[in-house]
Amino acid sequence: DDLVGKRDKIRDTHTGPVDEEVFRAIQEEEEEKVGLMNRNFVITEKALAAGVRARDRTLLLEKLKVFDMSEDEYNILSKKVKYLRERIRKLKRNKTKNPQKDVLTLQIELDDLVGMRDKIRDT
Repeated sequence: DDLVGKRDKIRDTHTGPVDEEVFRAIQEEEEEKVGLMNRNFVITEKALAAGVRARDRTLLLEKLKVFDMSEDEYNILSKKVKYLRERIRKLKRNKTKNPQKDVLTLQIELDDLVGMRDKIRDT
């Protein structure tokens, strides 16, 4: 018994009110189908995303091996770049006695780190 087929027959042959039990059963069956389709879609999306992340991580680890660097060191490098940019921004914003000296040394250090990070990314 295909309930969807029953519904179509009822709609074709019957113009009055449809039997409530049959209608509810048909609705539940359709919702179940849609739920299964959505669940499968979410599972495949998650699996796909996990595969992409794994592939990207493998590529990153290969690049880091060339530079003799661990994944933790690479993550620390990104945090250092963030920290230096923030420190330079704060020094420029505040009027300190000799901000240019501090800003210049920090800028040089930042440029070195960014250059190293970009070299790793472009390899």
